Amino acid sequence: MVLSPEEKINRFVEDICCLDSVTEYDSEFNFFRALGLSTNEICHSGFLAWLIDPHGNHGLGSYMLKKLVGQDNIDWDSFAVRREWEKIDILAVSETEKYVLCIENKIGTGEHTNQCGRYKATTNIYFPDYRKEFLFLTPNGRKSSDPKNWRSMSYTDILEIIDGANLDELASDVSIVIRHYMDMLRRDIVGDEELKKICQKIYVKHKGALDLIIANKPHSAKVKETLRIWAEDKAEKGEIQLDLSEKTYMRFTTPAMSKIIPDSEKPDSDWKTKNHYFYEIWVKEPDHDFFMQIALNTTNISAEQRSIFDHIMELRKDVQVAGKGAKYLNPFVAKHQDWYCLESDDIWICADRMFDELKLFEREIEESLKKSE
Repeated sequence: MVLSPEEKINRFVEDICCLDSVTEYDSEFNFFRALGLSTNEICHSGFLAWLIDPHGNHGLGSYMLKKLVGQDNIDWDSFAVRREWEKIDILAVSETEKYVLCIENKIGTGEHTNQCGRYKATTNIYFPDYRKEFLFLTPNGRKSSDPKNWRSMSYTDILEIIDGANLDELASDVSIVIRHYMDMLRRDIVGDEELKKICQKIYVKHKGALDLIIANKPHSAKVKETLRIWAEDKAEKGEIQLDLSEKTYMRFTTPAMSKIIPDSEKPDSDWKTKNHYFYEIWVKEPDHDFFMQIALNTTNISAEQRSIFDHIMELRKDVQVAGKGAKYLNPFVAKHQDWYCLESDDIWICADRMFDELKLFEREIEESLKKSE
């Protein structure tokens, strides 16, 4: 019997309790997920460095380090673990054993500018006569740009190593945190096989209805189009100067911020513009949010511009979304979540509110700069 679209949806609604298993499965509190740290590379590197450190207060001793190095007859207590040494994510060094374990960790980003090659060269310079082990850690164990020297490792491997430890023997608070970390890895990094089975079973049973729902789910195109029209309206009113040259986001300048940050005499920014800042409007599909932030380009800036940039970063240090980089500084300005719940008029209203917050941000900078004179 061929069912109509309405009948498919009705059958799914009548059997809506089938989703209870998913809801119950995903309803438990998780420390790392609650703080939004699931895909934060710095968080993962810091936590793993703590677990790897044989002197850490976790109670695991040298267990993790032994598993990663894979050798016996080593004085594990002689190892010291360093974070972000010469930009290397994790470095475990033993002067006694003349041994170095170097770990490059990638969660949501890829390798860039020959990182593995540069880090290997740096390690060879500082530890020329040491034995060395190089690990390239990613969610799925992909190869580095230098697979001959860097051994690939996945977060599934990390999970198996941690799972092999006797966590029941650890202090209860330590055991809870480590179990939370493992749960977060299964759900957000490597995928949880049990949850996959549950979802696949529901999908097979209600494929027709779920396909209809997926085909008609809210899409970011409506949000992007509304925000584009909103920005064009602001530009016509002279409140912003709009630049639509980027495909993935919109950017603009404002008269007030252009007075605060003076232009260069020639177009020497990385954007090939005289201005060294842009406000950016981003719409994120997976997170269902959109936000405005100010991007500050530090290439070829004057001492005056640098001073203003430093002042802005200090004012907004508690809300930066991108942190400090070699070329760009991105202090967060305003954000709205759950755009899929909004109609076009509501999106417009939210954009206006975000723009009002942006103007408050500009006034805050102006007043702060005056006080510092």
